[in-house]
Amino acid sequence: MRTAIVFWGGAAAMQVHVGVDGTVDRAAAPPVGSDHMVSLSPRMQTLSTLQKRATELMQLQLSPEAKSVIVDVLLPVVDQEIVPAIAKEFATAQGELKSLMDALEAGTTKAVASKTTAVARDVTLVGNQEAWHELLEAYEKCEAQKDDSCEDRKQQCADKRAAAEAKCAAADAAANIDFTKICLPETCNLKTNPTCGSQTVQQETDGWLADVRAKMEAFQQLETECREMTDDATASCTDADTHCAADHCAGERTAYQQKKDEAIASEGPALLAKCEFGRAAQAKCADLTAVHDLIAKIKATNRQDALSEPDRIAEFAAVQRLICLLKALHDEGDLSAEATTVCAGKTAYPHTFNFFDQKIADLTTANNIACTETEFTFSGYEWTTGAKAADFAKAQVSHGFTADPASEPFVACGAGAGASTGAGGTQAPCEAAAAGQGGWQLVRHVGPGNSWHPATDQLTGSAVYGTPSGPTSSEAWSVKFDLGEVTEF
Repeated sequence: MRTAIVFWGGAAAMQVHVGVDGTVDRAAAPPVGSDHMVSLSPRMQTLSTLQKRATELMQLQLSPEAKSVIVDVLLPVVDQEIVPAIAKEFATAQGELKSLMDALEAGTTKAVASKTTAVARDVTLVGNQEAWHELLEAYEKCEAQKDDSCEDRKQQCADKRAAAEAKCAAADAAANIDFTKICLPETCNLKTNPTCGSQTVQQETDGWLADVRAKMEAFQQLETECREMTDDATASCTDADTHCAADHCAGERTAYQQKKDEAIASEGPALLAKCEFGRAAQAKCADLTAVHDLIAKIKATNRQDALSEPDRIAEFAAVQRLICLLKALHDEGDLSAEATTVCAGKTAYPHTFNFFDQKIADLTTANNIACTETEFTFSGYEWTTGAKAADFAKAQVSHGFTADPASEPFVACGAGAGASTGAGGTQAPCEAAAAGQGGWQLVRHVGPGNSWHPATDQLTGSAVYGTPSGPTSSEAWSVKFDLGEVTEF
């Protein structure tokens, strides 16, 4: 109980105690001038003074002067100071909660909008990666087809060359004609060849000439075919060389490389949007916690501050009883049992506190971020990429969420990914993208327009030089390379 209102009736030595629970008790009063103190809330301190003044009035048996004090002093103080003070504190508490609710609503709007952006960027990223994969497959297929056709043409070249060589070898063989197989009539030596010049010889000669003529014709045919087949083989091999050297997949390669560049370029903005959404969600959830905490204080009792609505209601009821009792004292000159009974029912409270229950429910739906989430889904998918299409893999994914503002909302937001660089700027996309690749740390950060200043610390390898918010250090540093150690760039 925060408020107790007490009156003492002087000669009767009776104490009238009006509690915030609506009870009116009579008991023996303490001696006049005692140090009896009543526990009052800070905003009800005026009642303590009124209590003392009312005690004096009761002891004086309500002289005309005392009645004048009730009408001219006590009742105006209650009506003009205490009641307005309660109303003011009601308005203060209601206004404070309204302010927090406005912040919660604004935070929800920002978080929902930032999630929409994050989803859109993640969908773009996943779409770019999927297109990258498809175009890379098309490029690899084109290269494979080119290799196959190149091998086919090379084989055709080899086959035609071998056929031409065989034909030319046959032509060479056909060129070997024995012109001395039989002596000619004009060179006959009858001593050595008695039949020379005879009809038989003539017939043999005619047969030989016919055979030579046939062989010459066959040779000429083979020689012609050798030349033609050699020319055809040469053309085929030239065509194979030209075909194999040509870039038949330039269009496919350009298309996949462009989409690859788009996909890589979209990684940073996608991660940045996720981290911005995560921090907006953390801020919204912090606002929601503040609302719940304030509501708990407003609904609590015996807080001894201007927040408790139950205390305020009880105090208002007590004040109404006080007014009633003062008027009864003024009118009757004493406080009868009937008067105290009537006054005990004066408990009307003119205010209705708005706890925004429906609005809180509306602002904490799943679509508006309920702050009970442990993970969030954006596009719902994630690609593993690589140098070859076979290295690509698509998987469903959700991102674990941490509502505590002291931690990053998502694991991928570590190492300063998506963090603000101050002055309204945001982190460079390359840093945001690098943070999402794993294994990256901010070693040194130099703002735009600044120089890479000399350093003398002992940081080695991936040791961190400064932090994203304070990227400077007075310590010595060095970076270890494969071919030795370089101190200072």
